[in-house]
Amino acid sequence: MWLVSCSPSNAKNRTFEASKIIRINLSDIDKENMEHASNFVNHVSYIPLETNDMCLIGEITKLIVRDDKIYIHDKMTNKLLKFSITGKFESAIGNIGAGPGEYIRISSFFVDSNHCISIYCEIKQAIITYDEYGKCTGEMKTGFVSSDFIMFNGLYYFYGGRLPNQSVYKESFPWQYRLAAVKEGSIVENYFKFRYNEILTYISIPPSKNNLYVYNDSLSLIEGNNIIYRILEQPYPVYAVDFGKYNVPFDYYNDTFTDKKCEIHKNAQKCQLSDFFEMERYIFIYFSSPESFICVSIYDKKNDNVTNLGVFWKNDMDHISMPRIISTYDKNHLVGFYYAEYFKKMIFDNDNTIEEHLIAMADSIDDSDNPIISIISFK
Repeated sequence: MWLVSCSPSNAKNRTFEASKIIRINLSDIDKENMEHASNFVNHVSYIPLETNDMCLIGEITKLIVRDDKIYIHDKMTNKLLKFSITGKFESAIGNIGAGPGEYIRISSFFVDSNHCISIYCEIKQAIITYDEYGKCTGEMKTGFVSSDFIMFNGLYYFYGGRLPNQSVYKESFPWQYRLAAVKEGSIVENYFKFRYNEILTYISIPPSKNNLYVYNDSLSLIEGNNIIYRILEQPYPVYAVDFGKYNVPFDYYNDTFTDKKCEIHKNAQKCQLSDFFEMERYIFIYFSSPESFICVSIYDKKNDNVTNLGVFWKNDMDHISMPRIISTYDKNHLVGFYYAEYFKKMIFDNDNTIEEHLIAMADSIDDSDNPIISIISFK
C-alpha cells in the first residue's frame, strides 16, 4: 500500500492511500506519443451507425459493446438504442412513460453477458428489466437517488456518491452509505459510510456517471476524489491518481467540512478525474485541467509508466485525431465515437493521404447522420 501527501496552498494536507499511485505531471506532455497513437495501438476500426427516423442520436451518454451488439443511451431523445456490430439499427429498448414497465427518463443502463438489459429511472426510482429481444421482464423499486448502477454476481449495486438518500437510510440519517448492493428490492450490503452534509450538494465533483465497472471478475468503483476501489469483501483502494499541487485541496469524502473549505475548493486551481478506463495492460485516463480543458493520459501497468498526451491524441495511421473514448470492450479494446460532421471535416480538410475506404465512408454520410463508432485495439 502506497501513500502520498500533497500540500496545496491555503489547504490542509491531503494523503492518498492506494496499492498504486498514478502520478500525472501536467507540464510533462509527451509530444512524440501525442502525435503517434501507433505507439500504443494496433488497429482502429470505424463503424457508421445507421441513420433513420427511429434511431436519431443527438448526444451519446453511455455506450456498451456486448459481443456483436452495440447499445447506446442517447440523452437528447431519452432512448436506449440497439445496433449490430456493423452499425445496423435493430431496435429501441423500452417505452417512455410512467406506467408499469415504462421509464420516464433513463439515468443509466446495463447489459449483462446474456444481453439482458436493465434501465435505471431515477424519477421512478426503479430498475426496469428487458430480455435480449427487448421484452419487459419486470420492474423493481429501489428508492435510491443514484448516479450509476451495475449488476454484478446477481446483485444490483447503486452508487449515490454523497447524494441525499434519506428515505433509504431513514433509520440512520444523517448517516448514509455511498454504495449499496440490492437483491429483490432489499439492501444486502452497504459500503462507504458518511454523514450527509447539504453544503456539498452545491459542489460538482466528477465523474457523475460511469462510476462502476467490472475488471477481471472484480467490481471496481471510481470516486470523485481520484481514487479507484476494488469491491471485494471490503473495498480497498487499488489506484489513486495524483496531480501533485493540482489535487483537489481537501478530501470531498471526509466527514468534517466547513463553509471555508468548500470555498477553497471552488476557487482553487485543480485537476479532477473525469473518466478511467482499465484494460489488461493500460489504463486510459481523462481529466480536467486547471483551465478546464479535457486532457488524456495513459498508464502502462507493465512498465509502471505514465504518458501525458495533453488535450490531443493523433491517429498517425489514418492521419486523423483519435475518437472520444466512452467505454472498454473485452480486456484490450477501447470504444469511442466521432460525430458525423466532425468525421467528414477531418477526412476532407486533410493535407495527408487518406485511405480510400475512409474517403468512401465520409462521402456516404451526411453531416447530421448518426455518429461513427470506433473500436481501438491496443498492443
